[in-house]
Amino acid sequence: MTFDSNSHSHTTGAVPSSHVGSSTLGRDFLFDLQFDLQCDLHSLQSEAMTLKVLRAIHRDAKSSSLYSASSKVSACARQAVSFERAAQGADLAVLPLLRYYSLLNWMKSILHLTDLSYPASSAVLQHGISTRRTKRDTYCWPLEQVYVYKAGVLQSFYEMDKRPKPGLPARIVVGDLLGSLPAMSSRLIAFYPHFQHCYPLQDGPPAPDVLVDRRIASSQKLTIPEWIAAYIEASEQGFNPRLRNGAGADSAVRLDGQAGVLFGTEDGGFTSADAFAEFGPTELGAAESGSPRFGPDGQLQIPRPNANHPWLRSVNGRPFLLDNSAFPDWMIHFSLLYTLSSLCRYNPQEWSDILHWNNETDSALVRAYLDLPPVTFDLTDFLPVTPQFH
Repeated sequence: MTFDSNSHSHTTGAVPSSHVGSSTLGRDFLFDLQFDLQCDLHSLQSEAMTLKVLRAIHRDAKSSSLYSASSKVSACARQAVSFERAAQGADLAVLPLLRYYSLLNWMKSILHLTDLSYPASSAVLQHGISTRRTKRDTYCWPLEQVYVYKAGVLQSFYEMDKRPKPGLPARIVVGDLLGSLPAMSSRLIAFYPHFQHCYPLQDGPPAPDVLVDRRIASSQKLTIPEWIAAYIEASEQGFNPRLRNGAGADSAVRLDGQAGVLFGTEDGGFTSADAFAEFGPTELGAAESGSPRFGPDGQLQIPRPNANHPWLRSVNGRPFLLDNSAFPDWMIHFSLLYTLSSLCRYNPQEWSDILHWNNETDSALVRAYLDLPPVTFDLTDFLPVTPQFH
């Protein structure tokens, strides 16, 4: 599993031995260290590397605490990589189990990296979620419910994620999680249209507005004016003034695990993610008055969202818009992989039906989901402070 930054997508691999344990740190090495952490968390397998990172994050911590944490961070990272490598080319029958435990150990590694006191109790070492199989004539994965506890790895990681996000509910339906993934949108709508929460965006006319399926409002049981008002309010809450100067406006982490320009230019679609920066809260707020406008085929015409609108997603360069606030990508995948890993561990009959196409709908959805690239993290979303490398 590769963990990429906002602007890099290659894997750097293990840290060169000439860098580990060096008594003097040149400027080039410090840059490489920061670059490696942004591009690939595999560097954390090295305790020597991890110790340098910990010193940069926790500048006032005792050496004994840093040495203890470096051992835990690296142990979890190595375990994550082991599961990750085992998942490459693994049989579908065990793939969810391997991918889930790889993700779980990466999350634990980051928790140890950012919080020297973790774990505060044994309760936070649990998964934090569970599934309770209900008896049905036919098993349906999208109807599965995820039960969320008060403490666990998920809750600790969720609290550490500094980005705006909704609160954790007591229960989550798998279909709602799948419906928040743009890459699953076309598959899900064929079987469970009421679970669709992510809709493709298209250019106007008129420019610079964009068009979206008008059902985006009804999926939240809102009128179109009510939904537009919520969309505008979300833009104001998520607006980043830095984007007006172009800083970071042309790059974003995609759900498909890649990073790059949100909107392509070669196919005549959206010209650039920089176009989003032209629309701040004031401009969007002006659209709040007046009647809704519609484009061809009755599509809803809305102001183009800014680059960091919390409902905006992109996959393979194609823009999508959520119908409301969604959970962080890592949390969606954590929950989905947990349900599948639980299914293959404890319910072999239902899992066998999926594997052998006896449950065709779930077979198609599970295979499409597991074909998605792995989760990515931007470490800066979780660090308590900006690391200072000296």
